[in-house]
Amino acid sequence: MKISIITPSYGQLDWLKLCVASVADQNQQLKQGSWKLEAGSLRGDAPAAQGVRGAESRAGEIANSSLEIFDLKGGSAGNPQQSAIRNQESPIASPLRVEHIIQDGGTPGIEDFAKEVGAEFYCDGKLVFGSRSSTLDPRLYRLAIYSEADAGMYDAINKGMEKISGDLWAWLNCDEQYLPGTLNFVAGWFRDHPAYGILCGDALLIDCNGKAIAYRRIVRPLWLHTRLDHLASASCATFFRKSDVVRLGGFDPRWRSIGDAVWMARLIKSGVRMKACGKLFSTFAFTGQNTSESPVAKSETEEWRAGKDAPPRWLTKPVVLLHRLRKMWAGAYRRRTVKCLLHSPGSPGRVPVAGDALGWGWPDATSPGTETRAMASFRVLDTELMATDYEGLSAMLLDATAPDREALALDFANTQIVTMRRHDRFFARLTQCIDLVLPDGMPLVWVMNRKGAGLADRVYGPTFTRTFLASCPPGKTHFLVGGSEECGRRFRERMKDLNPTLEFIGGYHGPCSIEGVLEDDAQVLRDIRRLKPDFIWVGLGTPKQYGWIARVKPLLDHGALLAVGFAFDVNAGMKSDAPLWMQAKGLTWLHRLASEPKRLLGRYLKWNTLFLVYAVWDEAIKSGRSCTTQALAVTNEKS
Repeated sequence: MKISIITPSYGQLDWLKLCVASVADQNQQLKQGSWKLEAGSLRGDAPAAQGVRGAESRAGEIANSSLEIFDLKGGSAGNPQQSAIRNQESPIASPLRVEHIIQDGGTPGIEDFAKEVGAEFYCDGKLVFGSRSSTLDPRLYRLAIYSEADAGMYDAINKGMEKISGDLWAWLNCDEQYLPGTLNFVAGWFRDHPAYGILCGDALLIDCNGKAIAYRRIVRPLWLHTRLDHLASASCATFFRKSDVVRLGGFDPRWRSIGDAVWMARLIKSGVRMKACGKLFSTFAFTGQNTSESPVAKSETEEWRAGKDAPPRWLTKPVVLLHRLRKMWAGAYRRRTVKCLLHSPGSPGRVPVAGDALGWGWPDATSPGTETRAMASFRVLDTELMATDYEGLSAMLLDATAPDREALALDFANTQIVTMRRHDRFFARLTQCIDLVLPDGMPLVWVMNRKGAGLADRVYGPTFTRTFLASCPPGKTHFLVGGSEECGRRFRERMKDLNPTLEFIGGYHGPCSIEGVLEDDAQVLRDIRRLKPDFIWVGLGTPKQYGWIARVKPLLDHGALLAVGFAFDVNAGMKSDAPLWMQAKGLTWLHRLASEPKRLLGRYLKWNTLFLVYAVWDEAIKSGRSCTTQALAVTNEKS
């Protein structure tokens, strides 16, 4: 079977070199450093085996490859190369043949690049020079570069489609790479599933330095969701039968940024059968210049969704909800640890890359390739929520408790707290003492991500308390307010086991009124002002902890007051926390409800329902204002 890969190119030669390498070594040994780029040729460490016998030898090498993909729930997800070999009828009868066509729009230096990689080079439709020095078997691999003007990426792909000769095809952008064994697996899968026209795999998001950022689990795209929200598949991990392209045609080049979504919607509506296999196929780099994130893409999306054949906008919410349920069922929100081999700048071959506990979220577009996210905020109902992660918040707190800094109050808010700020004016005034609010619940993260936050996870109070104390440097002091005497004792012991250098200098564990007044209120305040702790951990519950912080904070000149709810009980082992898989799916409330049904049923029923009502209302108001603005713009234009 033959697979044709099209790469639209302009001005990204450094990325293109890595892209070419990831396609060229699909039939080569997968050992580290086994493929390298030398002047004028593509070379392996050993001469490439010739013909069919060589394909059989390399198939055995692929089957013995050690590449594995892991997730935190189920361990090893298997060896994709082994699966690929099992899917092949016979490597002798059907060797993998790869054709890589680069459709370049006239990048300066593309001729020298073609010589460097030993490619066939075409200019104005004529072969200028051909590959003479590559050691790769020309019957199994062909690289051709075409330099000609185009009207954008999708027009370039259309030009590439006219040249492909493979049974299957795909396009791979310059800043994307295939993982080892991908094309073998794809060829075998299509051979075993002749009724299907499209195969979608998973993709790994990396930064400019090759560091893994997120794991993107793909579910099968649906027409309504593609039309109303976004294309669920990743182009770098999607493969097609050429026969469907011949039947349906290529891209509409007038769409310069969303052409893949428009084209895929047409394929889906035509009845082409597709499947999402849940295998990791490729990587794509977050460079800050990704086409799908550009202003042009946003403008074109609005135009397309206002088209004549567009479904009504009121369907968006239920369709998006269904999509998220499908992703949840597919494990898209599960954290994964990934180990793979990638081509990297300055490396003679593939190098190991590992991502530990990767989430699924998209990073902040304003800070590509950075280690930590900027402290931006996003409004949910009437609350400004900080967009950060555990590491970013820890660094900020250590800086905020420097000797010359004023007192600071933080709240780890869930949907109930955010809803109470909207619904209850007294509570809203009470919580005005809070300087920074963190998204403690996954539904808040989902709403923030709809607004562009790009968060991979929430900042959960109990987890942050534990992880921060475990890594807190010596010299910082801590004061506890809340919980029982037994809870406080066990909490201190467990945290000291994690970090023996922790210094707990005081605390209060006793009764507290609904207004947030402690039994020894005056004495506790005197102790805090005298001891000047860096961190005051407040676990009095809602609304008590907010009443206490509101009264105490104006009287302090130092320290961070952290409203952490039931973090003491969880980390002291007094109460159980939800399993990680439930936390990732936003079901912590369900676990707590099962643990304390009498106390929590009424609370959750009221506040979770109100949260949904207010969130839907806000979205409806926003959509209405957007429609009004567009109508006014049209009226002004006509007048």
